[in-house]
Amino acid sequence: MYLQLGAFADEKNAWTLFAKVRALKLPEGVKSEILQLDGLHRVRVGPFESRAQRDAVSKQLEEVAGVTPIKLRL
Repeated sequence: MYLQLGAFADEKNAWTLFAKVRALKLPEGVKSEILQLDGLHRVRVGPFESRAQRDAVSKQLEEVAGVTPIKLRL
C-alpha cells in the first residue's frame, strides 16, 4: 500500500513536495520517492505494513504538509 501525494508535469514541483515530505518523521521502513510515469513526476510514500499505518501517515501529511493523499494499492 502506498500514498500518492501529487503528480506534476514540472519536475521542480515534485522535488519541492518531496522535500516537504522528507522533513516529516515517517515510520521505519516507509520511504518517499519520485516516480516518472506517463510524462508526470509522481510523489509517493510507502510501503505501509497496515491500513492503520497508512491512514495515520495520511492524516499527518494532510495536517502538516497540506496535501490530500490518494490511496494506492500496488
